Amino acid sequence: MDVRVLNIYNNEALPTKGLKSGHGESFHITIDDKQVLFDIGWKGKKLMHNVKTLGIDVDDIDMLIFSHGHRDHTGGLKSFLKARTTGTQIPIYAHPNALEPKQGTKWIFHIPMGLPKLNKELAEKA
Repeated sequence: MDVRVLNIYNNEALPTKGLKSGHGESFHITIDDKQVLFDIGWKGKKLMHNVKTLGIDVDDIDMLIFSHGHRDHTGGLKSFLKARTTGTQIPIYAHPNALEPKQGTKWIFHIPMGLPKLNKELAEKA
């Protein structure tokens, strides 16, 4: 069995590789011929930049796994789903609590911190 793990999104990037950093995590895991994204970071544009820079084809990803439902691990979901052109749905695995709303509070403002809301078109891709 051939297993490879590549950290493609985190708080620190290798500037010499042209990667962008951001709050959160994402790992590209290859197990033989299967590809998994474990978490997808906070910012979709940075995630997709790194995916492209590293030569990863989002249509080749077989599944997504979320460690938990906070935005810094799920925020790139919309960008990832928009980039997929394959007509097949991608399975997403997470603990059921990942779907529960989460929010942070700053002064009197409530900031959504959970899974991003998907429109019908994107929800049908997952």
